[in-house]
Amino acid sequence: MSRAPIISGAYVGVVLITAGVTHYVSVMHGAPIGPGIALFVATLPSSLVVFVPPLDALEAGALTAFLIGCGAIQAGTLWFMLK
Repeated sequence: MSRAPIISGAYVGVVLITAGVTHYVSVMHGAPIGPGIALFVATLPSSLVVFVPPLDALEAGALTAFLIGCGAIQAGTLWFMLK
């Protein structure tokens, strides 16, 4: 079996677990920025697009969805590069 789906799937798993923990901590403990940094770091370098002026005003839920999308794009890129 090729290693591409294993590596890209593991990366998607990391992004989704980090997003779930981020959402849980934000909702349960009201920590608006701290857990979001973990999701930001997990989706680097594509998460740097968040600093583009129209995107820096996103609400927390929309920002989380955007970062998950960044992670999905990166996982697809990993799969494409490794296959």
